[in-house]
Amino acid sequence: MSNKSKGSKAELEFKRILEARGYVVEKTRSGGRYGDKDFFNLFDLFALREDGGLLVQVKSNSTRGMIKKLKLFTKHPKCIKKVLAVRYDRGLLHPSKPVWRELTIEGDETNERQDTDIKD
Repeated sequence: MSNKSKGSKAELEFKRILEARGYVVEKTRSGGRYGDKDFFNLFDLFALREDGGLLVQVKSNSTRGMIKKLKLFTKHPKCIKKVLAVRYDRGLLHPSKPVWRELTIEGDETNERQDTDIKD
């Protein structure tokens, strides 16, 4: 499986997770010749709900320096949270199931939520 298809699969999987939580989610469109057209050149998903919204960057197996980049992005209103969602292919408790790790980044603080049994 190529990195691009692996990333697209992770984005669709996390999109379904957010929709199950009551969000309306928009995914970036693939941009043919020039690659993906991320929101603000940084985020893969934009999710809205009555209580606020999320700008989400989805990664597979590694944060790859994204926490620092997300902390530097400050062009969003306070009601929108920045989230880094990382999909690990294998969990320790369930080696055959993926594990999601969510990091919410607000200013210099990073809050973590880890779900081993997130279902679509």
